[in-house]
Amino acid sequence: MTALDQAVVLCGGAGTRMAPLLGELPKVLAQAGGRSLLDHTLSQLAAAGTRSALLLCGPGGEGILDRARSVAPPGLEIDAIVEPQPRGTAGALRGAIGRLRERFVLVYGDVFTVLDWPRLVAAAERDGGLGTLVLHRSDHPEDSDGVAIDDAHRVVGWVGRAPETRRRALVARTALTNAGIAVLHRDVLQRIP
Repeated sequence: MTALDQAVVLCGGAGTRMAPLLGELPKVLAQAGGRSLLDHTLSQLAAAGTRSALLLCGPGGEGILDRARSVAPPGLEIDAIVEPQPRGTAGALRGAIGRLRERFVLVYGDVFTVLDWPRLVAAAERDGGLGTLVLHRSDHPEDSDGVAIDDAHRVVGWVGRAPETRRRALVARTALTNAGIAVLHRDVLQRIP
């Protein structure tokens, strides 16, 4: 078994910044090339060998689950946990701990990317540890989660949507931001309060 056997897709974002464009439509169902972002993600994961996708949805997520099941590629089992109240990324993962495999791929459902998923998983499994994050250089780091790494490529600083002074300090050191994709070991969740 590899981490690619199970993907956990975060689908609970409120889409506040995109509301003028999407209205009530969840971010994961925004269209790109005639298909939703979620459709693209599920297709890529299935093509890479993923057999199971667990969607972590916020309130009203039943519609997202229905959509995902209607477009799921053959052989990809879709299930979901729908939170009655949003708990954020860490809270959603903690709430799903009993349904997570030992290692899994985590992907934000509203990202659009082309990625060599098997290569990512192979690197994560080779390097070990509790998690491997996909980072990218951003020309607009002020509206993303900033990440600082050391010379060994270990995360040494993480600034979410923090106060501006703290954010500026991180951005001055790095323009690396969280791409919304990770390979995680379930044990990492024991470190979340």
